[in-house]
Amino acid sequence: MGTTKIINVLKDDVFEEIFELVRTTDAREVIFVLPKKSKLFSKEEHFLALSADAKRTEKTLSILCANQKINEKAHTYDFNILSSQNKQTQKAETKQKAKLAVANPTLNDDVHDESQDAYTDDIVVPSDERVLTSKEPEAEEETKIEEDNEYEDVVADEEKDYDEFEHDTEEENKEGSSNASFATVPMKQNGYRTVAARASKKLDGVVGTSPEDERNIHISQKREKNLSVDILKKKSSQKTPDIESVWHNIGRRENKSVWSEIRAKKPRWPRFSFPSFFRRKQRLEGRDFSIKKKMLVISGGIAAFIIALILFYPASAKITITPRKEPLSTRIQVEISDAFTSVDAVFHKIPGQFFSIERTINRSFVTLGEREIVQKARGIITVYNEYGSTPQTLIATTRFQSPDGLVFRTLKTIYIPPVRVDDGNIIPGKIEVEVIADKPGSDYNIDAAEFRIVAFKERGYLKRYEKMYGRSTKKFAGGVNGMAKVVTEGNYNEALKEITQELENEINSVLTNQTKNLELPFIPNIEIADIVSSAKIDEAAEEFTITISGTVRTAGFKKDDLFKLVQQIIEEKNQRTVVEDKIVIEFQNPRLVAEKDTLIVDAIISGSMYAMIDENQIINELLNKTEEEIKDYFKNLASVATAKVVLSPQWSKRIPEDIEKIHVTLEY
Repeated sequence: MGTTKIINVLKDDVFEEIFELVRTTDAREVIFVLPKKSKLFSKEEHFLALSADAKRTEKTLSILCANQKINEKAHTYDFNILSSQNKQTQKAETKQKAKLAVANPTLNDDVHDESQDAYTDDIVVPSDERVLTSKEPEAEEETKIEEDNEYEDVVADEEKDYDEFEHDTEEENKEGSSNASFATVPMKQNGYRTVAARASKKLDGVVGTSPEDERNIHISQKREKNLSVDILKKKSSQKTPDIESVWHNIGRRENKSVWSEIRAKKPRWPRFSFPSFFRRKQRLEGRDFSIKKKMLVISGGIAAFIIALILFYPASAKITITPRKEPLSTRIQVEISDAFTSVDAVFHKIPGQFFSIERTINRSFVTLGEREIVQKARGIITVYNEYGSTPQTLIATTRFQSPDGLVFRTLKTIYIPPVRVDDGNIIPGKIEVEVIADKPGSDYNIDAAEFRIVAFKERGYLKRYEKMYGRSTKKFAGGVNGMAKVVTEGNYNEALKEITQELENEINSVLTNQTKNLELPFIPNIEIADIVSSAKIDEAAEEFTITISGTVRTAGFKKDDLFKLVQQIIEEKNQRTVVEDKIVIEFQNPRLVAEKDTLIVDAIISGSMYAMIDENQIINELLNKTEEEIKDYFKNLASVATAKVVLSPQWSKRIPEDIEKIHVTLEY
């Protein structure tokens, strides 16, 4: 059988607490008992939330309230409206005495006692179909509960001041939780039944009734209130036994209040009411002296801290000085060499590093010209001497013969080195020489071969003929008799220009890498040492190769060394100082002394120079000076253009006496 939960709502209760009770209860019907003035059901959101939860959990919600507006809102959201009987009927019933013998009803733990804060008006249990108000004819039968005469003056008026009601409720809470007993009888008209009930502050001796008969109830309490309840039910409704169970079992519930149940579930939310406000105010007034004392202690501590801060905070001074400046323009001859180890302002010398870079490259080019030509083949051979320990001289035009009988002649006189012994090994002497074919034509463009000296064979020097010989490693070329490709002048000059640029790029790249952390006074010129081409202008060749060599010599130095030299010279000569980023240095007339590995240049210096400032002297002269004394001091200092002094903390009026607390900065 379903259960019913009655929730007595106070004027200042919080909706979230009530909603949590409804949501967590296992009862199938929940009855709200409201005071006439209640904040809880003043918003439609409250009805909407409760109605939605009731539909979800299949619960029935009913409300008892004397406020017609709240009843109208509740009816809109499908709440059952419980109406109370008029007060005259209550008073008449109160004068009657009722004593009921009660059988022990079955306890139902799901029904909670809410009468500890019970509302003083009548309670009406909801109907599934409609509400019987005071204006409708009371056709239903009633069962009246009479009360002893000694309780006649205890009936509460529903218009009673709420503050008095709250006070009564507090006293009742001290006595314990209250209970109620109800009696039900079946109705003959329209299939409804009426239940009459009496609620008291404490119901220890409640005796329940059976659903069929009405019995007298004796309540041994000092203060009681007669409440008659009209319950309108359809015959077919299955909820009547549930309501009866509530009234029969409510007398044997646990002696605990709704609010203790709330506290067991979660902390109670803070709420405001005038009585509690004044009680809280009294407690706060009781603490006024303690709070004032604490505030006095805190204020005193803060004041002491401020005084200590003023007395012991370390004072400091920051002085920013701009020296007086003058234009600068001068010329200095500087010598740079790796033979110098330090800056010499007297002889204008600075240490440096001397560089000498030499590179040789070769490259082949295709010939572009073509014409009728008669030309002899050329090639390079290596002549070996395995004959004796003395050198052998071969004059120009000496003949060398190939295995095919082709003769080539030397173009110059050569000396073949003698045989030598190195660690027991015999090493022949050798030398390279250029040879030219004895006759023109392409037949002499032969591959690599071994050559013999014809003259030794003709004279009978057979050992020399065998031990002295020539050997080539590359094919001979240039032999032609007829139309052939030739090297033109434009072809040769263009090739020479390209290979020269390639040589310069390679040398400059090497120089840049080697002088990465040094300054160069100028970009040095590259000296071309030698140019060799395998074919000259108008010579026949399919292609030609140019070999070129170049050299560069210069000296680098550190930028700081040059600035130090200029600074020392200006200070000695002009009694002024210079700042590195305030001057410009240009170089002219570089002269390289190769035998000494020294570079001499003229340095042209322009920009600004500044009056010399002695920072330590200024600090010592400003110690413990006041603001006016500081101003007068800098006005009379000719070397200073402007000065700015910042004293810290703000209440300081003098330069501190501690030198370490004074900081001077020069701005140029």
